[in-house]
Amino acid sequence: MSSYTGTVELVRLGLRADRIRLTVWIVALFLYQVGSTASVRSVYATAEDRQARAQLIASPTASLLAGPGYGLDDYTFGAMFENEQVQYLIVAVVVLTVSLVVRHTRKEEETGRAEVLRATVVGSRAMPAAALILAAVADVLVVIATTAALAISGLAVGPSFVLAVGIGLTAFAFGSLAAVMAQLTEHASTATGWTLVLAATAFALRALGDTRRRGGDAWSWASPFAWAQQTRPFVDMRVWPLGLFLLVIVPACVAAVALSTRRDVGAGVLPVRVGPAHASSMLAGPVGLAWRLQRASVAGWTAALGLAGAAFGGVLGAARDSLSGNTTVTDLLQRAGGSLTDAFSATILSILALAVGAFAVTSSLRAASEETAGRADTVLTTGVSRTRWIWSTLSVTIVASGVMLAVGGLAMGITATASTGDPMTGSVLAGALVFFPAVLVIVGAAALLVGISPDAARLTGVVMTYCAIVGIVGVILRVPQWLLDLSPFQHISRLPGSSVSWAPLIVLVVLAVVTASVGTAALERRDMRSN
Repeated sequence: MSSYTGTVELVRLGLRADRIRLTVWIVALFLYQVGSTASVRSVYATAEDRQARAQLIASPTASLLAGPGYGLDDYTFGAMFENEQVQYLIVAVVVLTVSLVVRHTRKEEETGRAEVLRATVVGSRAMPAAALILAAVADVLVVIATTAALAISGLAVGPSFVLAVGIGLTAFAFGSLAAVMAQLTEHASTATGWTLVLAATAFALRALGDTRRRGGDAWSWASPFAWAQQTRPFVDMRVWPLGLFLLVIVPACVAAVALSTRRDVGAGVLPVRVGPAHASSMLAGPVGLAWRLQRASVAGWTAALGLAGAAFGGVLGAARDSLSGNTTVTDLLQRAGGSLTDAFSATILSILALAVGAFAVTSSLRAASEETAGRADTVLTTGVSRTRWIWSTLSVTIVASGVMLAVGGLAMGITATASTGDPMTGSVLAGALVFFPAVLVIVGAAALLVGISPDAARLTGVVMTYCAIVGIVGVILRVPQWLLDLSPFQHISRLPGSSVSWAPLIVLVVLAVVTASVGTAALERRDMRSN
């Protein structure tokens, strides 16, 4: 039997298991790109408007978020997409690819399914090879969806394809690194965390280089996050930077496959650090355990939201100046009332709130993963009730979500005050916290679906994806108002710039309590499941 025997069958099994997840991701990315490019064309209809926008992108703070800033002298729609959207797309596709690779390697070993598969006619290298092929398939679908979205939006097919390939190769590069981490470490969360730390480091190198010099310097060239934009599509296209990805992908793929034969199933190549002989008193209850399992994730999300809020606040003054002459933008932003600065702040805060909602989904679903892994049964045998068990996770989610909203709003308020010269800290902080009831609805929906079954819990991601799509591009896509109103984030007062409407907030809190209570009752009445 070859060491790769069973690879094709594992690929087919992986595609069968992830068909819904991949479909949701690809459709969401496609709709986002179609909507964002459509909004750019409607908002920046004239060359003067685009050049005013180019002045904002030329600032060091904007380069930190966006990229090297090619084509700013003649800011076309293609150059605008390349400079302002690519980094965010790369981050999203990297998360998709890394999670897919870890799920089909290390996660399979944690749950015990890998041992069952290896007991059949499956070679020792088949599982990492199949995971890498699955990642490649997912990234090829992203390339196709991105190219199609940009072509539909009126951009040239050739440069669109080159840019899409760069996005896909960036994601696959980190997916191959995730495959290596899955061989080195013993836990899926550790493999994912280490890979995302590498991705964050690469993003920071790219940001450092792009802010030091227009077009990037040696620091940015050291980062895979820069190579897709360095192809300069829509400006002065060159394909050779795509070859740099081979310097990461080939060694990582070879190492991941080779390391899989040099360890036992379930173990990692690196030795596991011996823990303390006695557990902390914090682990005496389910809440302490839930916090221990999520503290690294909470810290990472909080830091990311704080940095994002600070960065957006730092460009607020420059954005106000560059957009003040664009009547389309000012009319769009000020439709809900308030000054241009207030309207822009409210728009950014709604995006930060959607990010907190995404965290709430991943955090709430920790309960479903603990159940399917069989670890929840161990906790419940100690006398902990199911209600207390599920609410230990939900309480961590709720408190952490509130803290993230406060950190993001406070960071944005402080930097916005510095960039605009107006005292905005309190109003921006209030504008962030007012989204807390909407996040509670997402937590309540997660509790309801977890209470029904672990399989139903996966639909929470679909709910959050819908909220994100209608929140970001719903108006541009002309989604009917009743469909927009299905998102709890659409019922929040836009602060700063308007007064708080308390009635919708109260309704959202009541809805969150009811759905969470129904979910808890359903959990008490059904059988627990494990793989």
